[in-house]
Amino acid sequence: SAFFVGQVMRLSKGQANPALLNELVIKKLNQ
Repeated sequence: SAFFVGQVMRLSKGQANPALLNELVIKKLNQ
């Protein structure tokens, strides 16, 4: 999941909110 967050951060040029991304990752993994 850290890899996923890193990818999104890179794609969003660091504009994304890491806490929000972390929440999205957790939801994604819980599906």
